[in-house]
Amino acid sequence: FPMFVGLQRAARNTGQSMHLILCGWFSHPEVRDAYLQTAAEVAPDIRLSIVDGLDDYWRVASYHAANLFVSLADSIQETFGLTPLEAMASGLPVIAANWNGYRDIVTSDVGFLTPTAMVRRATGGLSEQYASGQLNYDSFLALAN
Repeated sequence: FPMFVGLQRAARNTGQSMHLILCGWFSHPEVRDAYLQTAAEVAPDIRLSIVDGLDDYWRVASYHAANLFVSLADSIQETFGLTPLEAMASGLPVIAANWNGYRDIVTSDVGFLTPTAMVRRATGGLSEQYASGQLNYDSFLALAN
């Protein structure tokens, strides 16, 4: 959501056309549909393409097609951040969440870190249910907010 809103504002403020490539994968078709619906509602002026980030060809092609790499990871398990490193190796500036491993590799000379916060009820029993496999990640996030 923040990425879509930010791109829409940037497009309107600059008068520039923008194309967002989402390169990754979705855990469920419903999650993909939610992304598409949100993008249509809050970023109607942004051209959107979705490519399979599990396919090496499309992942590398996405880096080469981009002017900027953005990763606003919402994952409590992001410990290193391989994708920002790959983007930097491709010569791209990076905007990333100021979270865990991202803050160790994205420095001011190669990018910008955005402020982050832990989801409200992500401690105690809920985190234990996620860690033990009783909840999948999507369910964990839905219950933690």
